[in-house]
Order: sequence, then structure tokens, then C-alpha cells
Amino acid sequence: MANAATSLSTTLLSAVAPDGQAALASWDALADQLAVAHEVAAAAWAGSFELAPEAFVAAIAERIGVAADPRAALARLRAADLYLAVACARGVAGAVDAFERVFGRDIDRVVARFARSAADRDDLGQAVRERLLVGAGPARPPRIASYDGSGFLQNWVRVTTTRLCIDAARAARPRQVEVPAGDDEPHVAGDRADAELSFFRRELAGVVRAAFADAVAELDGDRRRLLRWHVVDGLSIDTIAERLGCHRATAARRLVRARADLVDALRAALHRRDPSASVESCVGLVRSQLDVSLHRLLATREPRRGG
Repeated sequence: MANAATSLSTTLLSAVAPDGQAALASWDALADQLAVAHEVAAAAWAGSFELAPEAFVAAIAERIGVAADPRAALARLRAADLYLAVACARGVAGAVDAFERVFGRDIDRVVARFARSAADRDDLGQAVRERLLVGAGPARPPRIASYDGSGFLQNWVRVTTTRLCIDAARAARPRQVEVPAGDDEPHVAGDRADAELSFFRRELAGVVRAAFADAVAELDGDRRRLLRWHVVDGLSIDTIAERLGCHRATAARRLVRARADLVDALRAALHRRDPSASVESCVGLVRSQLDVSLHRLLATREPRRGG
């Protein structure tokens, strides 16, 4: 066991980027951590397929080697999910069947939102699976190879399937993306973020609304006031600077900081309310609607004041 663990750590250090080698090489527990990660991952898929330990560790090296804190990155990895993703990307026998058993229904549910007929659903589902799991040579590897292991694979599959469906619809209809049932207006081609945001709002609407309210409530009074002045009252940076009694550049920096703090608070609130949610994807998409959401929340919950 000790020799096997040492071999895994040697494999990792030989594959990791130079910047990450020093931090990992001095970590006495590295060999044991890798051995445990491999054991847990292999046990999760025992009887379905088997991925060579060296291939698994090489994949870990690619993902944590460039991280600012490789140790923390290794601790955050979802070993079983990454094990499956790497096996699928490498074409390991049995891996794709295991993937389909676990995530096939997730893919089908997303595809059904975009398909206009049963035939369209079958064709789109097949195209999505090919892009996810097959790829097209070294220049275009399967999309599953880009899974970084830091979040739930199920959420990654849902997000990626949504994007692939949007891309397919955009390619088929250059001027307009097919809108999933329930949307009020069509999405213009290229406006993929809006379509993705619509999808996430349907899937996680309650969680996102509650998390956003939590995030706004967590801001201190000064930051909420800044955001209310700018978003709800429509005050310019110059007017805000005058009210604060500071230079306009200082006012602008404070406003930027308030927005950044709000996004950080939203990220934390989303994770608290639903640890399985694809937090970064939700946050990234919500950013484009930040002012609209802020206006609704601040205008209804906090009356506007003159100063």
C-alpha cells in the first residue's frame, strides 16, 4: 500500500506544473491523500469499469497543478465524479454505459425543453451525447474532458447539455434560438447567456431568489445605500460623490466594491441554500441581470431616501 501510494505521488509530481511542485512536494500527506482519493473513486464504480491509477492521478495533476493552493484544490476534488469523467474521455470500456445509467435522464430532460418533436428529441439527444462523450479527434476532444472535478458532475452535465442544445438550435436556425416551453419571448441568436439564465431560473428559481435576498441583506448599510442610489434612484457617479463628499474616482471604486461584495455574498448564500447547485454558473449568469434584480429588491424593501 505504501509503495503504491508513493508511486501515485511520484506520478502526480512529475505531471504537475513547476509552480505547483514545491507546495505539493513538501506535503507529507500527499501520497496518502492520493491513495484515498483513488480508492474512493474506484470503489464508487467497482463492477462498472476500471481506470488505471496513473491515468487518474495524471488528470488530477492537470487540474490542481496550476491552482494557487494545490492542496486545497486537491481537497475540493470530487474524486468519484472525476474518475468517471476521465474514464469516459479516455474511452475506458464500461465508462460510457455507467455515465448513461447515472446521467442519461438528466440529458433527456434538458433536451426535451429544446426539441420540437420526438424525432427532433432523439436527434438532438444523440448529437449532445456525441459531443459530450466522443469528440472529433485530438483537435476537438469530448466535452467531458473539460470537467475539472471541482463541482458536482450532475450539475456540470446539465449546464453543458443546455449549452450544447442552444448551440445546436442556433446552428439550425441562424436568426433565432428555439425557446424551451414556458419562455415568453424568443432569444436572438448569440444571446446564449439569456437562454441559459432562463434555464437556471426554471430549475433553481426559488433558491436563487432567496439567496439573492440573503446576499442583499448581508451587505452593510453603506453598501446597500450606494447600490440603491445608483440602481434605484439612478444617480450618477458625480452626484454620488457629491453626497459622499469624496472624489468621483473614490465613489466609483466604492460602488465597484459594493457590487463585488454583493456577488461574493450571493455565491456564499447559494452554496448555503443548495450545496448541489452549480454556484459559479448561476452567479455568472445572474450577473447580467444584477441591476434588474437589485432594483426590484431595493425598491420594494427599502424606501428611497433623499440622503
